[in-house]
Amino acid sequence: MFTPKTLVSLKTVQRKKLLTLNRENAFWDAYRRIELGLSFSEEEFEKREDVIKTVESGIEGCINVLEISLEELVKKANISSGTGFEEKLWTLAKAGLLPPLLLNDTLDVYRYVKNAQKSQKRALMYYTALVRIMEVIEACWKYVEKEIARFSQLN
Repeated sequence: MFTPKTLVSLKTVQRKKLLTLNRENAFWDAYRRIELGLSFSEEEFEKREDVIKTVESGIEGCINVLEISLEELVKKANISSGTGFEEKLWTLAKAGLLPPLLLNDTLDVYRYVKNAQKSQKRALMYYTALVRIMEVIEACWKYVEKEIARFSQLN
């Protein structure tokens, strides 16, 4: 039989699992929107504003989920961080929780995407870097999620 304390613990565990599953589902849903861009030639991609917008929303979605994961890791590690995406990356790297190469690659992709959003040639910029964008964001997200899981086991 469950006591009220046990039920609270179960609810907390279920909520944490749900948050993790929701993050994972949200990440892969956004990732698939980016993948859509790879099914077109460069010429077709540049002509299809609907596809460009879908890819853009996928990139934005993956970065948003990554940022939520970064926030979670900052909390789990009990360190203070700035509010921006880049500040969170730097904070985790300085704490030894994000490898320098992954920090560099993620910042590079993040800044590239921000520049592409403002560019007249955004379609070309996205298309030529889709695979790199996908690989780097996925690698960083997986690494951060692994660290979250490690901290969860410690607590």
